[in-house]
Amino acid sequence: MKKIVLFAQVLSMLAAINRVGFADPARLTIGPIAVQYDAGSGLSVWYNGVPVLVGSGVQAYAPGWKEGYYSSYYGATPSVSASGNQITVVFHSSRYGFSGAETYQLQGQTLNMQLHVTWTNSKPALMELNLGLIWSPSFIGLPIQVQGSQAAAEKVTPVITRSTINNPDRLAGNFSELSLTGRVCNFTLTSPDASNGSVLLDGRHTQRGWSNNSPNFWLGMLGVPLPQNQTVHFAATFSFTPGAAAQSPSPPVSLTLSPSERPIYRLPEHPVIIPKPKQLLWLKEPLIFNHPQAVTCELDGPAQDTMPALHSLRRWLKRLAGIKLIPSDLNPTVQLRLKRSAGHGHPEGYDLSVNEHQAVITGHDAAGIYYGAQTLIELLTSKEDMPALAGCHISDWPTFPFRGAHLFVGSDARPFEDRLIQRVLSHLKMNQLVLECEYTKWTADPKIWTSFSMSKSDLAAEVTYARAHYMDPIPLIETLGHSEWIFQNGQNRQWAEEKTNPHDYSPTAPGIYHFVHQIYSEAIQIFQPKIFHIGHDEINIFGKYPVRAADIKLGTTRIFNDDVHKISGWLASKGIQTMLWGDMMLDRQEVKDGAANANSLADATLSRKLLTPGAIVADWHYGGDPPKSFNSLKLFRKDHIPTVASTWYNPLNIRNFAQAARKQHCLGLLQTCWAGYNISEQTLKDATNQFTAYVLAADYAWSGRKRMPNDLPYDPSNVLRRLWNAEPLRIVPISGRLVQLSAAAEPKLGHPAEIVSGGWNLGKVAGRLDFNGALSNRSAPVRASLNVNGQIRGIVLVGACRYPVPKGTPILSVEVHYVDGQVATSVLRYGQEINAMSVHEPLLGADIVPAGRFNQSRRYWSLWHWSNPNPLLDVTEVDLICRHPYAQPFITDLAIYE
Repeated sequence: MKKIVLFAQVLSMLAAINRVGFADPARLTIGPIAVQYDAGSGLSVWYNGVPVLVGSGVQAYAPGWKEGYYSSYYGATPSVSASGNQITVVFHSSRYGFSGAETYQLQGQTLNMQLHVTWTNSKPALMELNLGLIWSPSFIGLPIQVQGSQAAAEKVTPVITRSTINNPDRLAGNFSELSLTGRVCNFTLTSPDASNGSVLLDGRHTQRGWSNNSPNFWLGMLGVPLPQNQTVHFAATFSFTPGAAAQSPSPPVSLTLSPSERPIYRLPEHPVIIPKPKQLLWLKEPLIFNHPQAVTCELDGPAQDTMPALHSLRRWLKRLAGIKLIPSDLNPTVQLRLKRSAGHGHPEGYDLSVNEHQAVITGHDAAGIYYGAQTLIELLTSKEDMPALAGCHISDWPTFPFRGAHLFVGSDARPFEDRLIQRVLSHLKMNQLVLECEYTKWTADPKIWTSFSMSKSDLAAEVTYARAHYMDPIPLIETLGHSEWIFQNGQNRQWAEEKTNPHDYSPTAPGIYHFVHQIYSEAIQIFQPKIFHIGHDEINIFGKYPVRAADIKLGTTRIFNDDVHKISGWLASKGIQTMLWGDMMLDRQEVKDGAANANSLADATLSRKLLTPGAIVADWHYGGDPPKSFNSLKLFRKDHIPTVASTWYNPLNIRNFAQAARKQHCLGLLQTCWAGYNISEQTLKDATNQFTAYVLAADYAWSGRKRMPNDLPYDPSNVLRRLWNAEPLRIVPISGRLVQLSAAAEPKLGHPAEIVSGGWNLGKVAGRLDFNGALSNRSAPVRASLNVNGQIRGIVLVGACRYPVPKGTPILSVEVHYVDGQVATSVLRYGQEINAMSVHEPLLGADIVPAGRFNQSRRYWSLWHWSNPNPLLDVTEVDLICRHPYAQPFITDLAIYE
């Protein structure tokens, strides 16, 4: 069970990558029932707009999950079509001999499902069939009935789950009929075929991919045998009937302000420094900038070593605190020095001292001076209503020499990525930038350019910008595997291993290496790199491989090893070190996840032995397993292969893999980003969690700290938002009045001792305002109004939703009515300004506030701040309006300040 669920988690994570070419979902609607099938996520069903099922899928695998043969979540994309009242889904994997067809027919309030699967491979195989992920909120605490069960079933779905982080609780098994009573609708599954092997799992509070940030039950079958050259048939009926009627909304609520003001904002005396310094001693007295318009800075060292730090300090101090830094050796307030002993003599290390008279940054080298300047910026605070730097002594140096960020490029990428480099990546002391740039307008072949291909001039400008910010640019151009870029617009099929849907080139095709060398030469001219990343991952995961007769004779392993040697040898002749992904040098018997794609244990061992000496392996693994589970690092170390642990967005993955990399004396950490080929600011909004991951990766890679992500003294979402926006600090403390809310103690919604975040302190939670929704247990309003009749400068609101909904969905409107009839409307959208209380996902429009625990689960609220664009115009009232039918938002604190 554990292995099955773990593998599904990895596949669902990989499915999150933006894959080009997905067709539009197929949809059916009859009355209150809406059905949709998406090639990526599977089946979804809504009843009166409320989710019932939120995904499904089919997987074929070797017994014990030693090998994955097929997954509808990732790999060969199923084809989906709709006609009349029927949806048809076709699964196919020519590589393994797996094929199947699935149909859904919607008739009245019944959805009939038929599945036929054929296995033609001689290998033993089992099937995992996820009939549906049940969205649990509508059914929690209500009756559940099963027929044909050989295992004890719950009488009601449990309010408090017994699931643990790694193991979902088994609610029922081996049933032919399952019925759930619901608040919105009642749901029944009928399937005699499921009587042996069916299971209902509770995924709440687990870290399973299928229940990540969504409280789901897993419904389906595990371990279904697939006999060779036989067709397995499966049928099921889903029935839906109306549930209990929802509570009608109560009348609008009138809110009142507390009679007296209280302090609600003040910058902390001791800021949180990220990454955490190796040695830090706080001093009592800060350095106060009584004359911020004329702060002198002395440069003690060569200009090329000190000027980049000065430029960065100037930009940050001016924007954040209005401080104007002037180069001068006359009574300097800030000093930048170069001294090899700084940072205990470590490269990139620095010492930083701030007292009431002066701030001195001493760097071991130019990078050390620059990184010391970044830490000084983090010390900004206020004292006596003036900007100040917190007093301290710091000695700091990096844990890993390689601290990298991986990014794609794109036609609109440059302004976004320049800002990301300056405000986030280099500020957090990352020193390598792996730019995956195969989709560039290479001169060698304009016919493969796409609409999102980056110009060479933009790429060159970004490379220069990164290097100026102490990030060494490394080009990544995929070769051998994932070479789709070579075949864009139907071009260069003569080099494709498989010509119908090409992913890999044939190493025996005449002219392929001449072409690769042309492209690489253009990249080398732009990057002038020390290291070149050649890709070489997952060459055998798409369809049958190899296909050409000459390549079949060579075999996958020989092809991989020869191709690596040819390209790395060519690079070595130019004095360039090779980097490549590590999965083709690992076997599933050594590593139990999707990052092991060698054909066998012997082939994996051989490929590691034959790897070009000095080539760096970027060893990618994306699960949150304990550090000791990352066995691949030991294998590469045994063969004296320099290795970089490559992580993704899972906080536990970043922390645990970093700890394992440190123990195995790896070069460092590479934080990957798989948010699509065309990067822009929209990518940040769509995949925010992949960018907050840079904050954690930078901290763990530099500091080497061991604390778990949930126990850190900061939230990476809040840090990313602060750095990205670089909003000026509020130097002067703020007092305001809190809105009086009705007392309501409900621990499962969270109950922090105080609401504190980023300088805001709204004190103890005294009440709560609930809004109505389809799942409400009692009547609640959809609107609340606050009479103001005066001037205000801003509003602070703290709250959350009870239930998760799709990202970007409007949840609450805040309407500010002015005396002249104007109305300023702000919309709090899910995943942008507000989240569900059980969801710890980043927000770009609000702070995340820890709100205690309920059972095993941590609770999180969001703190949203609004600044009045018309502070001199009287406000008559502020209206709060619920905009979502079932998210059920609630507010725990509301304050206004004048």
